[in-house]
Amino acid sequence: ALENNGRIMITKPEMTPDQIKAMKLTGTGVVKVVIEGDEMEGPPEWRTFNNDGTPLNIVSESLDVEDAGQEDKTVADDGYAWDSESNTLTLGNVLVEGNIILPGGSTVRTDAGAAVLGRIQSSEGSALDITFTGSALLRIDGGISGGINGATINVQSGAQVNVNGSIFLGGSGGQDGTLNVDGAGTTMNIQSGMAYGVMCDTINIRNGASLVSRASGSDTRGVMALRGGVHITGGSTRD
Repeated sequence: ALENNGRIMITKPEMTPDQIKAMKLTGTGVVKVVIEGDEMEGPPEWRTFNNDGTPLNIVSESLDVEDAGQEDKTVADDGYAWDSESNTLTLGNVLVEGNIILPGGSTVRTDAGAAVLGRIQSSEGSALDITFTGSALLRIDGGISGGINGATINVQSGAQVNVNGSIFLGGSGGQDGTLNVDGAGTTMNIQSGMAYGVMCDTINIRNGASLVSRASGSDTRGVMALRGGVHITGGSTRD
């Protein structure tokens, strides 16, 4: 099997979802198939699929859930839905090509394979406070950042989150930022090109959860937890 953690570009318009599935791709990437058209009309357009051949909805810019019209979106038609009463963003088969911007106290529930090419961040002036749940894998290529004291990320209830970037929580120097990874089957996998995978004040890994955090290059640290340190309990693991 071929591992695809990026993009495979196919220039045969007749390529079908079943043929993509038959490629038996692994990993968290996407497959783009060109749409047949007149090359003189401009750049080609593409259909986008998960590695298993499932078609993806495309959000071609950043997704700010507080923008007008976001509550009209549906998972079936648009690949995502925003409920402002519960502050819950539900992700289906969707590729967000920009950032996702959320108010404090938000939940991101991933019900089907979703990917974000940018980062997840808080609304301007708001401390990052996000809970990740759901049964499907969420891939975030740009990292997660919260630059205000009191930033918190909760990954729980069997959520699976892969971050191809760094996580920075809290104010200057990671003050008061907390990462909680909690519950059996809950996984967070961080692969960073910076000097650290995650920087914050406190990391809690609890109740059978798993955190993998790696940074590339020399003199790097997968985890930089400051005054609060790292706490691993209840049969959880950290690599």
